[in-house]
Amino acid sequence: LGACRAKLEQLGLPSSTCLCVFMVLLFIANVSEQDLDDWLQGMAIFALQLFVLMPLCVAAFLGISCSIVLFCYPEVAAEIEEDENNVEGDRSVREWDFIPVRR
Repeated sequence: LGACRAKLEQLGLPSSTCLCVFMVLLFIANVSEQDLDDWLQGMAIFALQLFVLMPLCVAAFLGISCSIVLFCYPEVAAEIEEDENNVEGDRSVREWDFIPVRR
């Protein structure tokens, strides 16, 4: 067992990750075919929602809301344009855009 653990850690897989993968595989191995199909279909839909639909919805919402604000309040767009034109040289980060770190 110790040699197996050492090999896995050499590959960059910590013991906790291997234990989680082992538990999931054990679960899948002990499920009937009908339940397995339902479980896999549910997990596929969950992954699609989590990794595709939600990021697209958030990106669309942010883009649309920013466009509405810029359309309804032209002074905000003018202020942004003015800030972009007042940047000194090649500096794209203004002094108030970050928090100084003390060392």
